[in-house]
Amino acid sequence: MVFKCANCQGRNSIYISELSLNFDAVNSHEGAMRSGTHYGVIEELSCGNCGEDCSVTLEIWEYPIGADNQNEISIDKSEIIEAPDYVENFWNQYHRVWDDYYEEPDLDSIRNR
Repeated sequence: MVFKCANCQGRNSIYISELSLNFDAVNSHEGAMRSGTHYGVIEELSCGNCGEDCSVTLEIWEYPIGADNQNEISIDKSEIIEAPDYVENFWNQYHRVWDDYYEEPDLDSIRNR
């Protein structure tokens, strides 16, 4: 991610691997056909030039379950110049457990028992 500090106008960059990206479910809802969940995480950063602290908020709305419906990134006291691809990281990490849980059975092996 590349951001410009509002205090000193300095450009800063941070690798996605340097962010914790420990998303929490902010809320969930039932829609007309399925349920959905809003996930979010706030990362604390500081300018490498002047030391000014800032917070970046990353959010993902999942609706229906398993589908990326919307995502948003915002930062206070700075301007985002280049946003990281945190959505792919979220789906790879957060839903890894669910992929195993919902693994489809091998129907051919069941039929041939």
